[in-house]
Amino acid sequence: MQRIEARSVFKRAPRVVLAAGVFFLRVAVAGPPTLLSYVADRSADPAGWGGDAGAVFAYDGSALLEWIASPAWVDPCAAATDSAGNLFVLDAASDPLNVGSPTGAIYRFDPVTRQVVLYAASRDTLEMTDLALAGDGRIFVTGRAAAGPGGQLTGVVFVVDPNGQISVHVASTQFSEPTGVAVAAPGELIVVDRSAAAGGTGHVGAVFRVLDSGQIEVLATSAWFADLQDVVLAADGQSFLVADAEADPQNLGYDGAVFRVTAGGAVSVHATSPLFAHPCELVSRADGGILLLDSATDAGLPGGPRGVVFHVAAAGDVSIHIPASPGWQQATGLATEGSGTVARLGDLDGDGDVDLADFTVFQLCYGGSSVPAPTPCRIADFDSDLDVDLSDFAIFQVNFTGSF
Repeated sequence: MQRIEARSVFKRAPRVVLAAGVFFLRVAVAGPPTLLSYVADRSADPAGWGGDAGAVFAYDGSALLEWIASPAWVDPCAAATDSAGNLFVLDAASDPLNVGSPTGAIYRFDPVTRQVVLYAASRDTLEMTDLALAGDGRIFVTGRAAAGPGGQLTGVVFVVDPNGQISVHVASTQFSEPTGVAVAAPGELIVVDRSAAAGGTGHVGAVFRVLDSGQIEVLATSAWFADLQDVVLAADGQSFLVADAEADPQNLGYDGAVFRVTAGGAVSVHATSPLFAHPCELVSRADGGILLLDSATDAGLPGGPRGVVFHVAAAGDVSIHIPASPGWQQATGLATEGSGTVARLGDLDGDGDVDLADFTVFQLCYGGSSVPAPTPCRIADFDSDLDVDLSDFAIFQVNFTGSF
């Protein structure tokens, strides 16, 4: 069993538990469960082991709860969670199969058993950058692999089946450096590539649509793109939000922006800020906004630790959600509970479909026009106007799939 270090930073006295040779600290917390956020830092060393093997920090709101680290990690660069609360960590440089090269691997952290275990690894993966969880149990990973007689590297989307077996989902010379992936719908992925020269436009960077059939099409490219990093499905279920680490679309001297890309490929500026320095990772929120990790900003406080998680509201307003923690060194990954599952508009119970069970939840949340929806019911406010009314019901009807 691989050793796991997990440390709580609650101020209450913790109870030290020994289970199957695994040391950790567990704290009983009163009150209802809260939505946790996880920040993966590829160079942090909170365990004091020496070196820069990385760690994952867990937060309740902006409060640091604990850190998670494993001696097996070398470069934990991305994270995602499933509906059961399991945390999947993509390590871009570990070599659990002893290949002699940084093939990378996916590890799973069980929040109940407090164990980090190897979930998936392959001799054929290389330079893995991001992962996204689908509702059917598959995990999609962007990276590169050798292809052809000369072993030339090409961009790849790998797929991990529910048994942890990795295979190539799609590989294409259209890809150059795929950096982010999101599940748009069952059988459909959105992939961002930071250096793809798509469509003969001369623009660098592109957003691709990838189907289970293997079909790849350019969804969007733009003169605004400079260094595409990540993509998520927006709360409207119809468009996508893309983080760019260097774009300055309004020529304000800023570093980085968030773009909205419609299903038809139209690109618009969703958010930019003088606080941005290297926005690199996105997570959608039920309130219509997103969490945005910036790995380089000091948030206007020179000399402090680098890295901030911003909240970007549905209207594009930017505020600080999680300030940098002293232990951060190079934060690059972001996840929240349930963020790795398919964000299907209308799926109110998180099981991947929109059926009568979701309609029951919708009925309980229905309040009518101009009646503010309570916080737990914001998930049913599909048009982000702060109420749950007939307009939201119309959106629910359009997205109704039935049980599957």
